[in-house]
Amino acid sequence: KFRRSDYPMLLFVIVVAIWFPPPSTAFSVSSNPTNEKLDPLWLNYVPLENKAAAKRYACFLSKIVLPASDSGIDRDKNAPILIDTTIDTIREFANISLGIEIKVVDMLPQDDCGLEITYGGNLDHEEGFSINVRNERVIRLAATRPVGFLYGVFEPISRMQQQLPIQSCAESPDVDLRIWQLWDDLDGHIERGYSGGSLIWPVAIERYDRTFDRLA
Repeated sequence: KFRRSDYPMLLFVIVVAIWFPPPSTAFSVSSNPTNEKLDPLWLNYVPLENKAAAKRYACFLSKIVLPASDSGIDRDKNAPILIDTTIDTIREFANISLGIEIKVVDMLPQDDCGLEITYGGNLDHEEGFSINVRNERVIRLAATRPVGFLYGVFEPISRMQQQLPIQSCAESPDVDLRIWQLWDDLDGHIERGYSGGSLIWPVAIERYDRTFDRLA
């Protein structure tokens, strides 16, 4: 039973509901949530059109050597999840963009090619990573903690997507806590002085499926 004092609040709720309908009614929703062709975000892998480059990159990712279990994995309770996610990321890119299936091995034979993931690197930050390219055949990804493996694997993937040479490097964040402060409008316009359009809107509304999970 409503009291007279409740009427202003009820009227406010009705007005808000009319002017700001939920996304499912205000925008059209994709009927095919698995159609990645509509997703322009960076996790959308596509086949490389340059077959020579794809063949060259495939050598780096055809075989993966994981860090030994006694070399640091027990120091981080999240290590198994982070390492599995790293492998899944490599597997997805290799399968879609390079057309190959990766194979996890104990060690790389001499003169063979592949990706070695190991602890080390003499880094100042636990989220940092280093990449060393040997003989244009082997990528050695090193980190002091498993989270560095996940960050680090996107370095060669990014360069492969751009069809650039894989280079040795070392990266570490300058601060522990990084915040992505968004000033995005629903139409894709950026309010404050950032260049370019929004990475999220209106894509996330048009494809209200896995976009939010992938960004998270």
